[in-house]
Amino acid sequence: MMEDSMNTPLGISASAFCEFCGKPLKQKTISVGGRSFSVPCFSSCGCAESKRFYDSIGNTKSQAAQMDAGIPKRYADASMECTEYADELERGTSIYVHGTIGDGKTYFACSLIKELLKRGASAGFASSCELLSETFENRTVLDERVKNRRIVVIDDIGKEITSGFAASRLFGYIDRRYRDVKPTVFTCNLTPSELSDRLSIADPSLGRAALSRMLENCDVVEMGTNDRRRLWDK
Repeated sequence: MMEDSMNTPLGISASAFCEFCGKPLKQKTISVGGRSFSVPCFSSCGCAESKRFYDSIGNTKSQAAQMDAGIPKRYADASMECTEYADELERGTSIYVHGTIGDGKTYFACSLIKELLKRGASAGFASSCELLSETFENRTVLDERVKNRRIVVIDDIGKEITSGFAASRLFGYIDRRYRDVKPTVFTCNLTPSELSDRLSIADPSLGRAALSRMLENCDVVEMGTNDRRRLWDK
């Protein structure tokens, strides 16, 4: 249908030009009741310079979202194929990632959070060492992130367990997310049974209880292998 030029809003220019290449821009229209009306905005011309500019805006927003989610700067460029795991997290399945030191567990977890942020999901990252530190100055921010974000990575879990107090606090985070039915990504250098033993040494009453909550409706992934098991009844 021909554009109804009589319906161009007063005071709105009917023409505009790309600030990068100078090409004329097409004014956008909407259709109401079979008639077209001009609106006070224009389509991008799509030239290389304008594309770079708008891409940079998108990148800036993405970087801000990553910082707000707590992704460490070292892993800002983390990128692994993880769409299948992100799908499972959005469906409510937790993930326990274990393996040896330096095999990419944190890199994988940050890739997951980035993928979820792209989808608009409420996701965040927290280091268990910082969560349990008595001196970490931003603990309140971490507490709120672990409490409120729907999907959270708790990284390097178990490494910092040296006392019953630390084990109890860690169990508090695990139990809160379990009760709120919020999926969690746990990364650990220990297998699930080894982590249970570690927690039990610090506090015999917590090891089994923590593991039960962590592994209910959870995928266990060993880095560097194709072994992937879902544990339902522990």
